[in-house]
Parts: sequence; C-alpha cells; structure tokens
Amino acid sequence: MPMKLWISREEEAEIPNFTSLEEARKYFKEKYEDAFQLSESFKIDGEQVYSYMYIVDRKKFNEMQDYMEKHNTRLIDAGNPETKGFMESYQSIL
Repeated sequence: MPMKLWISREEEAEIPNFTSLEEARKYFKEKYEDAFQLSESFKIDGEQVYSYMYIVDRKKFNEMQDYMEKHNTRLIDAGNPETKGFMESYQSIL
C-alpha cells in the first residue's frame, strides 16, 4: 500500500472549529477513515485538548507500536536504524 500524503497546510486551514469532541471525531473519521485515531488528551490552561494521529504508513506505524511495547517506552531514538521511519509514519493533529 503506498504511503498517504500528510495533511497539507491548505487542508489544515480548512478544518472547521469544532464545538465538541464527537463533532471532531466524526469529521476526521469520515475524511480519513481508519488512518485517524485518538492519541491522548490533556489540559492546557484548564481546557481539555485532544491529540490525534493521522497514520500515513500503517506498516511502519505498527512496527513503532510493537517496538514501544517491546521496549516499554514512548521515546523513539530517530538515529537508531531499528526505528528508522517510525516518526514519519504518522502526523500529529491537535
């Protein structure tokens, strides 16, 4: 399967302002299907913020998930040949 393209700045500018988590989730799921998933949520200045991942290379992304589980880490050493391409396998969306 060929790699998907990252979301461009132009596409990013067209993303609407959402009024709820469900509205955002529905929009991204309809547009990006299974390439879109919730990453984590956290608070910034008292406001709940949700971080998503747009997966552009599913094979490499799954390798990264396996690596993190095997090594019990969330940190990826980009200079390690074993982890090459992991960070390029997805795009973060806030």
